Amino acid sequence: MVYLLSEAKTLDADSISKNKNLKQIIELRMNYQIPLMILLTHSDDHCDTIKKIETNNWEKICEDNFINNKKNLINYIKKEFKLEMSEEDIIHVVLVEPKQIPDEEVIKKFPKKLKDRYDKEKNEEKKKDILEIFKSGMESPENEVRDFIEEKINVLDQKKLIEKMKEKLPSQYHSVLIQID
Repeated sequence: MVYLLSEAKTLDADSISKNKNLKQIIELRMNYQIPLMILLTHSDDHCDTIKKIETNNWEKICEDNFINNKKNLINYIKKEFKLEMSEEDIIHVVLVEPKQIPDEEVIKKFPKKLKDRYDKEKNEEKKKDILEIFKSGMESPENEVRDFIEEKINVLDQKKLIEKMKEKLPSQYHSVLIQID
């Protein structure tokens, strides 16, 4: 079983204990010995929010929150259900691909001189290079949170999650996951 739990806000004992679906799934896991993975989602949204509020130490705050979310969840399950769950069974994931800025939007934001140079350029490869260089500068601040959570927190994207799920599933189910792109 896979259960999605949003960590857009900090998970504390109160919010976890009020989650009736989580309770039911843990009981099913215990009663039927079904493997369970809990996916903590929306970590990117949480970090984006923190970054807007705390521009200087947002990374430390996010890291601490994610560590505490996992600990709080494990402690709750252990205390409430007397069930040992491994940290490997609770995974931070980002299930939404990062936003791509359309080329038209990038061109609209060109400074006047760059726009003139781009318009005058005849070589399509050079136009593409100008576009990509400017675009990378625009996307860099947006991807800062995503890069941080992937590198420092080990938040899994869709493809890495599928690989992790394959580790838990019997091999006859792997072909189903291969079809997911």
